[in-house]
Amino acid sequence: MTKVNSFRKSGGNIKTYQILTNLNCNLACKYCYENKCNKVNNIESIKTYLTALYERDYGIKYEDEELPCVMIDVIGGESFLYPELLDEMCEHLLYLTKMYEVGGDFVVNITTNGTLLTTKPVQDFIMKWRSHLAIGLSIDGTKKIHDTARVYPNGAGSYDKAVAGWGWLKHILPPCRTGVKATYCHDTINNYGDGVINLIKLGFTDIGANVIFEEIWTEEDTVIIYEQMKKVVDYIVDNKLEKTVHIFQLNNKELDIANYQPNTGPKDKNHCGSCTHMLCLGFDNKLYGCNRFCTMENPIPLGELINGKIKIHNTQLIDEIANQYNHWHEDCKKCGIGQQCPSCSVIPYEKYPDNPMQFFREKPQCGFTTAMVAARVYFSRRLLTCKDNIV
Repeated sequence: MTKVNSFRKSGGNIKTYQILTNLNCNLACKYCYENKCNKVNNIESIKTYLTALYERDYGIKYEDEELPCVMIDVIGGESFLYPELLDEMCEHLLYLTKMYEVGGDFVVNITTNGTLLTTKPVQDFIMKWRSHLAIGLSIDGTKKIHDTARVYPNGAGSYDKAVAGWGWLKHILPPCRTGVKATYCHDTINNYGDGVINLIKLGFTDIGANVIFEEIWTEEDTVIIYEQMKKVVDYIVDNKLEKTVHIFQLNNKELDIANYQPNTGPKDKNHCGSCTHMLCLGFDNKLYGCNRFCTMENPIPLGELINGKIKIHNTQLIDEIANQYNHWHEDCKKCGIGQQCPSCSVIPYEKYPDNPMQFFREKPQCGFTTAMVAARVYFSRRLLTCKDNIV
């Protein structure tokens, strides 16, 4: 999912919230982690949630140099099934922004499978709110890879529709407010390189290409993943795209890839900000640490909206998540690249509900992380070699 920080100067003061709009979808992706149903969120609940957030976080005046920015992550199901709900939500956000004089404005970040972007109601919504939108598509690289998993209920692939949607969207929003995420499993990891390169050729400049967290990625997977990532690095450097194309797993904008240092120390904090840096509105006025906590088979809420106020009562879960990194395997605690190891805070509760922390002792991302760090080192050395050749 693509995220933008702000459309104006915000001084780094950004508030991020999540809204689960619905849990139905026009696709039936084979590896989707969500427990799909036909529920759609209530617009009055959404308005109450947003009003409570603004009242809590923006009931004070800010100095001009501290312009805050509100970022709303909108997640489905497929949220674009309900453009009229999104429109009402944006109208209310505009009202609150003016009421509380939030000078940094608001950004609505929508994740979509892209297949509905060519429909008139969705296009009308995007055109109306384009100055407030960031949109991230889910496309798994090439047509062959994508259509093995991202399918319609009848089994037909969705690649052509998603790419057609991107073909329209890229002329409406600037590159800094669009992006794409590709997801790979053990069945498709051998095509990681071709998939990411195809996304670059399609015109994406902000790309995430990760593996599914539910699978265990061992040291035996490292060489395969590294060779695939190396292929992407070579394509980027050979075509002089390192300053314009950013792959989150390789040269994201927060990395100085030319001077990359692989040893960042052992794991001493969580990779995921669930329960700490995000709050998600689910159904029936329930609040969650993130969207995944409310889309699992047995949802685990943090609190709820009561009389228009945010009430948090599951502080035990907050504490558990905050200290989750302490339960990683002992090897992870000593690993020099442990801090770069990605993880999902919710999967342990899905896989081992009676003993969630057992999941981390399996070192689930070891193989992927090792390959990723090695590929970043390779990226850095290739850039250094190019620079030396120029000199």
